[in-house]
Amino acid sequence: VLSWWVAKFLYSNSRGERFLGGVALDLTDKIKAEERAQALLEELAHQDRLGTIGQLVSELAHELNQPLYAVTNFADACLKVLSRPDGSRTQILPWLEQIQAQSKRMSEIIRRVSGYGSKSLPLPQAVKLNELIRSCCELLTPRLRKEPVEMEFDLASDLPLVTVQPTQIQQIIVNLVTNALEAMQ
Repeated sequence: VLSWWVAKFLYSNSRGERFLGGVALDLTDKIKAEERAQALLEELAHQDRLGTIGQLVSELAHELNQPLYAVTNFADACLKVLSRPDGSRTQILPWLEQIQAQSKRMSEIIRRVSGYGSKSLPLPQAVKLNELIRSCCELLTPRLRKEPVEMEFDLASDLPLVTVQPTQIQQIIVNLVTNALEAMQ
């Protein structure tokens, strides 16, 4: 695809003769270079998000192991009760509710991490900024537990919805918190 910039102009000389002139420039290379630069910036942002995820993987493994361990224990208890002839099925209802709650917790952790690491950015959408901030900090919870810090939120309650690309805002918040933790050490 060729892209051209054209300028036409009309001018007169000292004898009153009129001339039509013009200039044409092929901008194809410039446009392609800008497209390559934009693609590179997007790839760098993606690599930055993947690097951050790489740092959080071991901490997230621990975070996921806790609910997984609870699910396994509650499921084992349910199986033991159900395998006994005198086992009370009503006894297992709270355990099944715990299995459900812990499974949802794991799903939410995985959803946040996979959304953060996706290569393509979602379209801008209207979001509640406070919820976005809290979800980012939940993503960092495993690391925050290891640090001698306490996180406080002082968020305005009457904020309007903002239209953003959530992944980019999450990346900024995660980077700011991570940088703050490293600076305090």
